Amino acid sequence: MEIEDVIEKISQQEKEARQKVKESKKRANDMIASAEKKGRELLLSKEEDAKSMAQKILNKAKEDAMLKAKEIYSSSGDKIEQFKTAYASIKDETIQKAIKDIFGDDQFEG
Repeated sequence: MEIEDVIEKISQQEKEARQKVKESKKRANDMIASAEKKGRELLLSKEEDAKSMAQKILNKAKEDAMLKAKEIYSSSGDKIEQFKTAYASIKDETIQKAIKDIFGDDQFEG
């Protein structure tokens, strides 16, 4: 083998090695880009999951608050009706007592 052949072979092997390094760098960059893209997609997915979960929690809290408010309103309404009934009864008794005191027991039988 002549020296020119050896130099040509070395030169050819060097070109092939450079090409393989270039291809390896491209594959590595592609893998990094793909990993970054998947990472962003995963992050967005987790953010959407978190937002969805937060919305569900807020909706449940709102629903619970509305139910509690209805219970309180209903309970308050019942108590108001009881107070109205008690007030009417006390008012009637007070008026009857006042009339009896003013006009006497014999004059008024209520």
